[in-house]
Amino acid sequence: MKISISFLSSKFSILETLIKIDNTDASYVHVDIMDGIFTQESFNPINTLKQSLLSKKLDVHLMTNNVIEWIKKLNNLNIEYITFHSEIKENKKEIINYLKSLNIKVGMAINPETKITKIKHYLKDLDLILIMSVNPGKGGQKFMPEILPKIEELNDLKKINNYKYKIEVDGGIEEKNSKILKKLGCNIIVAGSFVCKRTNFQEQINLLK
Repeated sequence: MKISISFLSSKFSILETLIKIDNTDASYVHVDIMDGIFTQESFNPINTLKQSLLSKKLDVHLMTNNVIEWIKKLNNLNIEYITFHSEIKENKKEIINYLKSLNIKVGMAINPETKITKIKHYLKDLDLILIMSVNPGKGGQKFMPEILPKIEELNDLKKINNYKYKIEVDGGIEEKNSKILKKLGCNIIVAGSFVCKRTNFQEQINLLK
């Protein structure tokens, strides 16, 4: 199971946090971007990311509307995944095709109340499914265990249909629930406050592992 570190609720500056994450053995830097419309909060670290010269790949989570316009702002960054939300009103197939044309892996996120049936017809085209285990828009929330059956459902669909997507869970991740997620077959976990509100990031990552 891989670990992606979110710096949204870090106690350090964005740039200092990015450097600290880059010096750990985490697999990805998880980049939360919020437009203040899809979510109540806004958060746009793109300029700092472009200055940071990170060696790690980015796992970008767009909690925004106007998805393609935001993707364009991310050019020249070292991105592996860009994930957008299933709940937006835009043409999702168009976004998927646009990301594929850029050779960027495509992720789709689902909020805690969104059922897997809502995204079933997109699964064959996705590289990543991000299951939100908190409501999007704010760091430091408590993990919602009611999302756990979604992991099993997605793994079953993956086996039956030979899909290729990875399963990622984001929100309220700490040592105890990371073990549960690993057992259920989660591929990537996003850790924020558990890591970035402490001084020794690597020590916290070791606890998650």
